[in-house]
Amino acid sequence: MSLRSAIKAQEILDSAYATGAEVVAMFEEAGADEATYERLKGDGFTDVVRVFIKGCNGRSSGGEAPTLDISASLVGIGARPASKGLIGDGDAAIVACATGLRLLDMRGKGDGVDGDVVILMNITGAAPSFEAEGHQPPEIGCPVNFWLMKQKFVDGTADAILDVNVARNDRYCKKKGFAITPTVKEGWLLRVSEDALDVMERVTGEMPAVMPLSMQDVMPTRNGIWFLNDIGALPYGIDSPCIGVALCSPIVTNPFGPGMTNLTEIEPAIRFCVEVAKDFGQRRFDFYDKEEFIKIVKLYGSMKHLQTFGRQSDVVSQAMFRELVETYGPDMVK
Repeated sequence: MSLRSAIKAQEILDSAYATGAEVVAMFEEAGADEATYERLKGDGFTDVVRVFIKGCNGRSSGGEAPTLDISASLVGIGARPASKGLIGDGDAAIVACATGLRLLDMRGKGDGVDGDVVILMNITGAAPSFEAEGHQPPEIGCPVNFWLMKQKFVDGTADAILDVNVARNDRYCKKKGFAITPTVKEGWLLRVSEDALDVMERVTGEMPAVMPLSMQDVMPTRNGIWFLNDIGALPYGIDSPCIGVALCSPIVTNPFGPGMTNLTEIEPAIRFCVEVAKDFGQRRFDFYDKEEFIKIVKLYGSMKHLQTFGRQSDVVSQAMFRELVETYGPDMVK
């Protein structure tokens, strides 16, 4: 069933005409309680899609089950006209779409999850490309301010977040399928969730794989510091714990290349997201050890400043500082 949902998602996304409106229409047809999109403009545009799936015992129904965000922030699903068809980065959007479709299909068959689930993704079919020495196909960039777009990917009501991301252009976790990351919460890089390891073993039938993160990875991506990718990086003021779902490959590949989508390889990531949604809604899945986190903060203090662009005195220039404040608000520069 997850594979069928993935096929349906790919049919919509692998098109020069794919937009947020097309994705919204697909989810409305599938029975989503709410599906909307917002168009952000820059050197082109991207549509940020939000899909709300009401849980059987979710807060929207007066229940007490926790709410889960499943987000897929990416540079683009396509790089037209430089590259025809779906590019590798679009696999994250397929996973997010297919997870939402599968949850709706389950609900229609009497197996709806307990908690509310919010699916978030951005649809960019014509991400701008540029020639980079030694890179073929060309590199691509986000057509809008990426960090501003990233802020749209936090619903604000979620108790926890699964962040789906393509991570195939590094040497850190080389395998087919996907890996999970340690939990990120309020700037702290915590240990890997035991429940996440259990679910990964269950859906793959293999030893779990963990994508290593560093402190640089939890910071905003416009601070001039090296980072793996934006997986796990959350804006200031978001306290929800986050686990990354990293789509991997055995070799280093350019995520912006075409013809890379292999639905049978990413299907386990869809089932992982579905199983987390089921267990989390029933309070059988912990993203982190709450008592241990309280002790950590008591002993060593807050790390929320890592969710900002850094100290005002160290920002590159006053002009950049003013731009950051105007764009993201004063809380993003401490």
